[in-house]
Amino acid sequence: MSTALQAMTYEFDTHQFILKLASENQKPYINALASIDSGKPFQTLHSAIGKRLKEGAISGEYAIQETAANISSRNIFGENSSCSTWRKLA
Repeated sequence: MSTALQAMTYEFDTHQFILKLASENQKPYINALASIDSGKPFQTLHSAIGKRLKEGAISGEYAIQETAANISSRNIFGENSSCSTWRKLA
């Protein structure tokens, strides 16, 4: 996740991060989707990625800060759904 975080702009949202993470890690991303036994594997995986991002921010593992929660943003399917926005820390 840290490589994708480094590639993000100063401010970004969770959907933008997921797209970058998936793009840079296509095989692991596909494997993660395939391993999910759910009718909504994308939603399940993306929710887990968002939670991991938040946990890393809270623990200080990632040098980011959540700036807003529940904003509307286009997800991987081009649909508006809620996510968080983030800012890189110096």
